[in-house]
Amino acid sequence: AILYLPASASPATAATFTVNSTADTAGSCTPGSSPCTLRAAVQAANATADANTITVPAGTYLLSQTAICATRTTKNPNLIPVAMLPLCITGQMTIVGAGAGLTIIDAQNRDRVLFVRTTGNALVSGVTLQNGSMGPASYPTGFDGGGGAVHNQGVLGLSDCVVTNNTSYIGGGGIFNAGTLTVSGCSIANNSAASNVGPGGAIDSESGKVTVVNSSLHHNSADGPGGALSNNHSTMSVTSSTIDANTAIQGGGGIRNEVSGTLGLTNVTISGNTAGNAGGGVNNSGTLAANNVTIAFNRAQTVAGGLIGDGPMTFGNSMIAGNTAGTPIPDAACA
Repeated sequence: AILYLPASASPATAATFTVNSTADTAGSCTPGSSPCTLRAAVQAANATADANTITVPAGTYLLSQTAICATRTTKNPNLIPVAMLPLCITGQMTIVGAGAGLTIIDAQNRDRVLFVRTTGNALVSGVTLQNGSMGPASYPTGFDGGGGAVHNQGVLGLSDCVVTNNTSYIGGGGIFNAGTLTVSGCSIANNSAASNVGPGGAIDSESGKVTVVNSSLHHNSADGPGGALSNNHSTMSVTSSTIDANTAIQGGGGIRNEVSGTLGLTNVTISGNTAGNAGGGVNNSGTLAANNVTIAFNRAQTVAGGLIGDGPMTFGNSMIAGNTAGTPIPDAACA
């Protein structure tokens, strides 16, 4: 999937910022200036109405400085300024790394890596986002949502990326979505939603839309439901991807689709996932449409090692087999 930035941006005035320092400092960053840090480049791109490009060469970029980024809470719909560590995206931009194995953005387990506000529209490619941590005391009381590496309220595309070793104590060990999120050609692995109700070890979407294409979601964990994916009040589509070796303490070792969620699966393999409750592969209470899907070799501690569902579901050319459960209903249980 390709994310297109709005056509209103003027190519004649859009700038390209080339990062030439791994330091984490704010300041002036103009095209060709030195030093131009990643944080300064994002701030400069935010300051214009144009769809700017930020080129980030190989290197490890350790986030260490806080900056003011306005956000909302459930109790206050108005934007309020919050000092936070992550790169705060409020404008239109494309951030291009040298490759996920070469350009690494590391939050040092102090906060998130990226925060995309409602006005933000960004495409981020060729980077690793790692060691983000969203703790219970990180933001104001009533703050909407988690996201160990990424919190998205706007429009965000991630491509050719790695999201790894991140933790959230609210939900979305890797990514929290309340906007429009596209993930293409990425590996989302070893992330954790670590509270006793935290859903979505890889991605937790609580509103909006999520599209996942040609990606691998593996070895994520959730203390709540949805070891890899949790979908609630949103529309989620997963295509040509694998969801394997994820763990949920509650239901849905691979995926939990809530009653208000709409989930589409096409050419997807869901295998080797484990749930402490029902549905080792998928736990569905919403609307599910699956085509060319394999749900195999998952395990649930209670019932339905493969799939459990009490919402409307349609399957085409799919297989549910080889799953195990703590009771004699190993593969599927549907109400």
